[in-house]
Parts: sequence; structure tokens; C-alpha cells
Amino acid sequence: MSTTLRDHHGHGHSHEVAHPHPHHEAGAPPAGGPVVVDIGGDVGALLVTTDPAWLGRELHVRRDGEVRTTHTGVWERTIGSMPTVVAVFPALVAGRYDLLDATGQPMRSLAIAGGRITGLDLRQ
Repeated sequence: MSTTLRDHHGHGHSHEVAHPHPHHEAGAPPAGGPVVVDIGGDVGALLVTTDPAWLGRELHVRRDGEVRTTHTGVWERTIGSMPTVVAVFPALVAGRYDLLDATGQPMRSLAIAGGRITGLDLRQ
């Protein structure tokens, strides 16, 4: 099943160290276009809602038992009629994951289920 959400920073890859991404022009609010989440079977997706302070940054997740991380950009999107600051991980294999802070340390643990979009709200 494919579902369209508004997100993604235009390239998919995994990293173990932070690196710069020129995602938007200086002074312009970060915004992205549509993303297709490809879920089904043992693949799910993660939608993380954040405070505006996260705009233009990246979030990383690491699957339990793995060293490799996967990241995505944090953008302002329109969900329904509301502008919302979100990050979307469009395809994650089902299992336990840690959402990592800027230093690579776990800040939240979560479960991804195949065929579903898991929501996580980091707003305070």
C-alpha cells in the first residue's frame, strides 16, 4: 500500500555521522514537497511531529541491534489544513527503534509495525 504525505528531504541514505545538508535557502522556512510512504507486509513508516525549533534539522533512528542509522529532514507540512512541523521516515522494516538526539543517544524508543504509519509527538 502506498500513502502520500507531505515530507522528505529529497535523498535517501543512511549515515553514522552527522553531515551538512543544504536543504533550503538562508532565511526561507524549510518546506518540502509530497512524499510517498511505501508500507505493507513488514514495512511501516514513522511520522514525527516536532516543535518549530526542529525546522531544517534532521532526525535519526536506529533499529535495535544495528549500528547503522537512517535519517530524514524536519519540515513544515500542511496536514489537513494545519501547518505542522514533521519528519517522515517513509519506509522502515517492522521492529523496535530508537529515535536519536543530536549526539546520537537514544531519546525515545518505539515500535514500527508493518503496514502502518506510527505517529510520535515530540512537541512539549
